Amino acid sequence: MSLDVNKLYHEFLRWFRTGDIRSFEQAERRLSQVYHAYASDAEDVSGDPVNNLDVRKFEGPLRFRGSKTARQLAQQIDDAFVAYWTGVTFDTDIIPIDFPPCPNVGGSEAFSGELSSEVTDVTRRAMYSAVLPIFTKTSNTAEQAARKLADEMDRVTTSAVTVLITGLDTSTPTQVTVTNTCTVF
Repeated sequence: MSLDVNKLYHEFLRWFRTGDIRSFEQAERRLSQVYHAYASDAEDVSGDPVNNLDVRKFEGPLRFRGSKTARQLAQQIDDAFVAYWTGVTFDTDIIPIDFPPCPNVGGSEAFSGELSSEVTDVTRRAMYSAVLPIFTKTSNTAEQAARKLADEMDRVTTSAVTVLITGLDTSTPTQVTVTNTCTVF
């Protein structure tokens, strides 16, 4: 599978329409669960599924009760996003794979097999910058807010999570270790 922004949108829309959240803690848990359900479909560029996502890593930094401003709320969500993706790995294939074009260091784009696939960087403040305008605009309908939040969270996820894939290139007489840096899909 791959990431589907509509998973976020439909859950956010249901949440915003029903207003069934009764506490800050419930809101933290729901946001974490919605994002986790969406992110669990992530793949690296070679189509390998994500291994070790932990919903508690997203929920941990969230303290909505203490948020007095939209900036504080956006910062908590950014912190949750960074914590969630830090240290994540992907399953690796042992069969030949042709990768879509991505920056490639050390060989051709023809890997004979992957050795590892892991998140090496998560851009801080990317999620903050994306969600802050949504939280500060009060004229959004439930549909508009759900769509904007889903779209921005999806955009940041697919652009701010850096995955390093290491493999072997056997197209040369001597095997060369090759790295390929991309984002999640």
